[in-house]
Amino acid sequence: MLIVILAGALGVSIVVLVSLLAWQRVKIHRLQREQTRRRGAELAEPIVEAMTDVAATFKPSGEIIYLNKAGRRMLGIPDSHGTPQLNLVECCPPWASRLLTEEAIPAAIAEGSWSGETAILDNSGKEVPLSQVIVSQHSRGNVEVLSTIARDIREKRLLESELLHVATHDSLTNLLNRRRFEEELDQQIVESKRYGSKGAVLFLDIDGLKPVNDSLGHLAGDQVLLMIASVLRRELRESEVISRWGGDEFAAIVLHSDEDTAQSVAERLLKAIREEAVIVNGEAVHTTVSIGVAMIPDDGSTVEELLVSADLALYQAKARRNFACVYSSNLDSQTKMNDQRVWEQRIREGLEKDRFVLYGQPIRDMKGEIYRYELLLRLLGDDGDIVAPGIFLPTAERSGLIHAVDRWVVKRAISLIADQRELGRDLRLSVNLSGKAFADPELLPLLQTEMERTKINPDNLVLEITESAAISDLHNASQFMRSLNELGLKFAIDDFGVGFSSFFYLKRLPVDYLKIDGSFIRNLPRDATDQHLVRSMVELARGLNKKTIAEFVGDLETVKLLRDYGVDYVQGYFVGEPRSIWDILARLKPSGTGVAETTGATDGAATVSNGTEREESLSALPVRTFALKPDGAPASTS
Repeated sequence: MLIVILAGALGVSIVVLVSLLAWQRVKIHRLQREQTRRRGAELAEPIVEAMTDVAATFKPSGEIIYLNKAGRRMLGIPDSHGTPQLNLVECCPPWASRLLTEEAIPAAIAEGSWSGETAILDNSGKEVPLSQVIVSQHSRGNVEVLSTIARDIREKRLLESELLHVATHDSLTNLLNRRRFEEELDQQIVESKRYGSKGAVLFLDIDGLKPVNDSLGHLAGDQVLLMIASVLRRELRESEVISRWGGDEFAAIVLHSDEDTAQSVAERLLKAIREEAVIVNGEAVHTTVSIGVAMIPDDGSTVEELLVSADLALYQAKARRNFACVYSSNLDSQTKMNDQRVWEQRIREGLEKDRFVLYGQPIRDMKGEIYRYELLLRLLGDDGDIVAPGIFLPTAERSGLIHAVDRWVVKRAISLIADQRELGRDLRLSVNLSGKAFADPELLPLLQTEMERTKINPDNLVLEITESAAISDLHNASQFMRSLNELGLKFAIDDFGVGFSSFFYLKRLPVDYLKIDGSFIRNLPRDATDQHLVRSMVELARGLNKKTIAEFVGDLETVKLLRDYGVDYVQGYFVGEPRSIWDILARLKPSGTGVAETTGATDGAATVSNGTEREESLSALPVRTFALKPDGAPASTS
């Protein structure tokens, strides 16, 4: 019996001993784990201290336990002070404090983490935007400590602001662009309907900007545009909307005005512009404008109606020049209608009698070799003069004839490539499609038929579409492009970058080339913002495996910058002016030597420079020739 009792006691002792040993082992394991954690924290601390992002640990109340060097520096705390008694919530602007206490910290505690954009006040009291992540650390089922990492996103916000500004403003005058103006006008119409307020739309057209460009150069023309923008800012109230409508046109919204007030404002602008001058090469250059006025809401209940009314009034004012005309239902709009019908007839004749003329403008690589030509459409006038597309294409778009024009150009381009192939020549072209091309049910079958008939190399033809056209009809644009991709055809997005949505939609469109809009290029050597944006576009294109083309290249300095940024191709008057396609074909090299032309007696210096600058361009860049002198270049390049 005693033996049994002793045996039982011994068994209990062994169990107790085993339990004690197991507990001791667990305790040792926990101690080792804690030591490992502390050692890891000690090893990580120098890294956290050296981080450029703000890192901190804090209690759920916001009381800061630890703040790294970047955070201390942002708050202006000397390193010798260590982590002071601060509350994270109290270091933020009011809106961010509410976000942290009402959303971020509770979410991190409940779900384990939270991320979003907040802000902190730096040592000068300025608000610093942050991209912040907060995670909770549980201990015995409770959250006693939270950790956070926050990144300063001021540069990101600045870039977004710059992109938005570029998307809504004219790069030369810094006035609102056409798209933004129409949004402002639409808002004014809404307010007019809601509150009964009145206003006026003013259309201004420069009388004779082309002679200034032709005789004194485009830089002189730019000075005239800047002068008019300056006068508009000076003469109109700060609250009124001013826009560079495009080309040589401006627009303005005069708020809270009746017809007499609007007429008075227009006449004041006429006088101010007439009396202003720009100095070019020591010579004073004066100009005048014509102004059309439409009243809000009397002359239109929609943006389109108001713009048509203002345009009709401007048409009447242009007949007299240096004149302002207020729209009235009594205006002889039949004159305008007759004019529209005349141009419709001329377009029809151009299609039926082959009176359209094709010009080509070279697109060169960074070695100076001509990569391909962009085809540009002109119309042959009754007296043999060349009519620029800006004169007749608006009528073609309004009348629906633009579809026939698109088909004419595409068919002719394919035929030119095929004909030159038969002569042993390799002609590579780029063709602009209108903004309404995707709505033409006949265009896609025509392209498919012509490509099959001629068997041309699809690499020899690139189709250009404008960014705004692609985005406004994204579904049809994507389908159209993918159908032609199957034939091997490639696409270029023209005017890339002018829309704030460019980057978002780019991944949805199967394009191969991005033509950086000329508004970013024209003033590139003198505009740091444009330089920053162009570099960003080139990096974006490179990351997406797309080629870049810079248009409106006007001088050697711009070429050098674009080469340094990694732009693939350049186009513009410095690179080569538009010339008749027949002149280009007459000097096209045989196949196997590229599309570059043979040199001839008509080759000359860039029209924006003298022969000396051309020689400098040849020595400064690895190019053979960076512009060819045309035999009668047209007024417009688009």
